[in-house]
Amino acid sequence: MIKGDINLKVLIGYDGSDYSKRALDQAIKFVKALDDSITVLNVFEPMDTEAKGLEILQEVENAKLKNAEIKYDLKTEGNEEIAYTLCKIAEDETYDLLAIGRRGLGRLHTWLYGSVADKVFSAATCPVLIVP
Repeated sequence: MIKGDINLKVLIGYDGSDYSKRALDQAIKFVKALDDSITVLNVFEPMDTEAKGLEILQEVENAKLKNAEIKYDLKTEGNEEIAYTLCKIAEDETYDLLAIGRRGLGRLHTWLYGSVADKVFSAATCPVLIVP
């Protein structure tokens, strides 16, 4: 197999947590091996702001993406249904892989509504990589 033959589209759900950082690290390895690109998506809840989502993405861009020697795109999306939003974007934009961390920053949200990772795993129409 020659690099670039597969054209793998990878979407990363990223909230700045250690789990999402590890998921990004794994996705970068895949993308580098195949010479493809990733999209890093921050879904922010209504109580947060788009500016905070953009700040999180700017931090990861400066810390990891600029030096990773890969093609990437950054996106934010506001919606309280984080898992639904990740799955919808992955399906609508025909991503081949959706990568997320096992846990995120929203501990209260997880306690009240369940894990985003569990919901994504159950609802996604593409393969899901859940990184511990």
